[in-house]
Amino acid sequence: MKRVIYLLIANFLFINLSAQQQTSSARALSLFNEGRYAEALVLYEQLANSNSRDVNYNYYYGLSLLKLNIKSDEAIKRLKVAATRPPSPDVHYYLGYLYQRAYEPQLASEHYQRFLKSPKADKELSKLAERALRDCQSAESLINKHFSIEIIAKDTIDATELLSHYGLSKEAGQLLKAGDFFKVGVSPDQIVFRTERANEVFFPLLGSTGKYDLYKIVRLLDAWTDAELLAGEINSDYNELYPFLLTDGTTIYFSSDRPGGMGGLDIYQSYFDPSSGSFSEPDNLGPPFNSPDDDYLLVPDIYAGKAWFTTNRGAEPDKAIVVELIWDNKVVRNLSQDINQVKVAASLPISPNAMPKASTTLHARAGVPASKDS
Repeated sequence: MKRVIYLLIANFLFINLSAQQQTSSARALSLFNEGRYAEALVLYEQLANSNSRDVNYNYYYGLSLLKLNIKSDEAIKRLKVAATRPPSPDVHYYLGYLYQRAYEPQLASEHYQRFLKSPKADKELSKLAERALRDCQSAESLINKHFSIEIIAKDTIDATELLSHYGLSKEAGQLLKAGDFFKVGVSPDQIVFRTERANEVFFPLLGSTGKYDLYKIVRLLDAWTDAELLAGEINSDYNELYPFLLTDGTTIYFSSDRPGGMGGLDIYQSYFDPSSGSFSEPDNLGPPFNSPDDDYLLVPDIYAGKAWFTTNRGAEPDKAIVVELIWDNKVVRNLSQDINQVKVAASLPISPNAMPKASTTLHARAGVPASKDS
């Protein structure tokens, strides 16, 4: 009789627990679909921990972490469990996305390819996966080298408050919102650069194709010239933004989402040739300046011995991180010993001993090999 009672109690508890889990599961999915990822995460963590092999719970738990841009290692772990019996082919897209940002381009490519082979692959995600595959291919060569930099500070900001966090010397030029300089014709929220002599302004202009190209205007005696498209290889069929010309008058930094980068906007360096009147083919700076996310507005100030750039890697939506670093002759691209070295550099750790000082270094020595074999 006691055995029967125990079995009845156990059965009742099991049914009750199952009902509670079903209620929690339905609530978690509702929260996730509403975009309330932080609330969904709490429930999915409980569900996944109590049902460690449940592919649906692990899928949405990992996806909630991804949406919140936190605990990427845990997100990969959970999505790998989900991938054993995928509740959706999208799981391979998201694993590719996470591995790409973990600087594992080969693993990322494998998952993107598995996603694209699925007949049920989402069309919009397929477009993103195809572009991400190309970015992974170029990243494989870019991560073979990386810049050694000393970071002074990092500030997480609202993306709209960018310029207030750049302490550029007057001798190095001026950064402006386009709306504060141009009355019409240029998107008012774009960033423009006026040279230290205030006689040239570099800016992005939206073309008929819906993409931005870089232009400049020159101050004559009492008027500005018409906008002139920067000549040479600097512009592409993609977006070119955030120009900054060094005081040498030849070295320019800008950002672009053209193919051949690591993903998103990447920072490039190009040189002006006075004899031809055109800019050279741009060089992608690679890590740690660039990442699979958006990286832009590199501004070196040789008078202060500092530079700034902005990234949204690891940042919440509508946020960005302004990075302040030492700008001196130690900013040199070196051979990467292993992928962990790249991962550490890309995490942008603050140097405990970094002290800025005036420098004669005009540009990052992106073209200087670390050895005769590099």
